[in-house]
Amino acid sequence: MKFVMLTDTKTSNLRVVLHQIWVNLYVEYVVRNPLAPVEHPGGLGVNNELFEMGLDRFVSQVFPPGS
Repeated sequence: MKFVMLTDTKTSNLRVVLHQIWVNLYVEYVVRNPLAPVEHPGGLGVNNELFEMGLDRFVSQVFPPGS
């Protein structure tokens, strides 16, 4: 599993941010959810509404609009 975040070239290292997404969002909403699929064939990504909402909220906090 890889997380990729496309940002401006001036953005500093996001290793910690990606790790937080993995630990606090992906593991919590996808891995621990017995109804979530184990694999996501064809690179379709994660289809989990709670994960997506949490990710949107997290990214908005890390990169506030207009910054």
